Amino acid sequence: MTTIYEDLRDLFFNPRYSDLKIVCQDGTEFRVHCMVISLHSPILASMITESKDSHGQTILRIELPDVDFTTLYMMLQFFYGGDYNDYENVGSFHFPSYVIFMTPEQIDASLETLPCFRVGSTTENGSVDDDYDNTGEPDGSQNKNGDEGTGEAEESCLDVRNHNKGSQTQEPGGDENTDRDDRRDRTFQGHNLFDSLNVYCVASRFNISPLKLLARDRFYRTAEKVLMFSPNIIDEKEARWLTHDDQRIYRSKLAKAVFDDFPQAVRELYETVPESDTMMRAIPPMIIAAGYNSDEFRDSVKPLLEQYPDLVLAVVECMRMPHSGLWSEPSLADSEDGSIR
Repeated sequence: MTTIYEDLRDLFFNPRYSDLKIVCQDGTEFRVHCMVISLHSPILASMITESKDSHGQTILRIELPDVDFTTLYMMLQFFYGGDYNDYENVGSFHFPSYVIFMTPEQIDASLETLPCFRVGSTTENGSVDDDYDNTGEPDGSQNKNGDEGTGEAEESCLDVRNHNKGSQTQEPGGDENTDRDDRRDRTFQGHNLFDSLNVYCVASRFNISPLKLLARDRFYRTAEKVLMFSPNIIDEKEARWLTHDDQRIYRSKLAKAVFDDFPQAVRELYETVPESDTMMRAIPPMIIAAGYNSDEFRDSVKPLLEQYPDLVLAVVECMRMPHSGLWSEPSLADSEDGSIR
């Protein structure tokens, strides 16, 4: 059955009927539609300005000089597809996320509850963990909606970073069928810790609650992978999802990357997220408390704790709490040292 988001995705890739331009930090212009933008964010709609071009035609624009290209692109993907692609969730743009099916009341309640405390808190299927079945072979038989899959390659989030870099005016999605990347044969590129934080801040700023919840859940899902890191990981070859062993190496590289970037991500969070946003700011101390028995992790976050005394107090409070739900994944609970087996 055709959904409204399938029709909106067609508009995303075809700016023929666009009536609005959004300009991001580097001057790139996205041709979009007033109706779509207004439905998702009245705040953005209120920022629309009018001007005349050289032919006397009215031009509608929104200037966002402090929003980078990648963050704006992901926000627009959510507007038109109900989800967005990032390093860890390729192909998401083609399937509306779980937040789309929640009521406003459910979203508000979820934003007031930490992801690890939510009932049935499967924030979404993490592609790193779920692309393989129990036999260790790639499982392409079903997509995340439970339908039979075709095995076709899905759009890579990495295309966003290289999309017509030389052009100052571009269409939001370009060619839908170019530069696709099969997630079962994809080399390790990075994580979405910083992207999730940036999308969360923009969604909070423009009062886009569903996107805010999705980005916060993804930030948590990525941040908790820091607990999977082990200094004894063997990564003798490039991480690529081809076999079960290669997937293990992929996940190990992901955990190592998150481990390395976690302190800086927390710094950015504490600098950009206001103190009134207690739920988002509670995620780092809970993760630090959960992994504090690890010598390597404790040493890596020590400068962070020295910089933010409030974070120290929050970590201490988290240590006094009962089971937090951070150890919900079998790969963590079944491993004595928290490493991936």
